[in-house]
Amino acid sequence: MADSLEAALEPLRTYLRSISEPRQRYDEIREASRTITRDELQRLALDLRGDGKKWKEIGEIMGGVTYQRAHQFGKGK
Repeated sequence: MADSLEAALEPLRTYLRSISEPRQRYDEIREASRTITRDELQRLALDLRGDGKKWKEIGEIMGGVTYQRAHQFGKGK
């Protein structure tokens, strides 16, 4: 799986490395990180909820966060 993840991330890395202006590159790296993290955590929470898991269970699966935080992930926050 790590190899496939690395391969999937390569176009993003290529794009980020192509930005010559350091501040713009930094800003794009930060935005990519926030977007990927938020979107994927939301998708995971919603998938688990769709599988019938309770928010407390989802929180446990997502590293032991509270059910409130798991619910926030589900809302994309």
